[in-house]
Amino acid sequence: MKINTLILNHFMLFENAEFNWSKNINIICGENSTGKTTLLKVMYSIL
Repeated sequence: MKINTLILNHFMLFENAEFNWSKNINIICGENSTGKTTLLKVMYSIL
């Protein structure tokens, strides 16, 4: 399965977030407690 776009509205730390994935490499980085691990768990659960 290929995910091109992920939209999260009122989900945990994300109020209105849209993620558009490229065809090559996507890097998720940010400060502590900003939702990086939550985003990965969401991606894992929908696959």
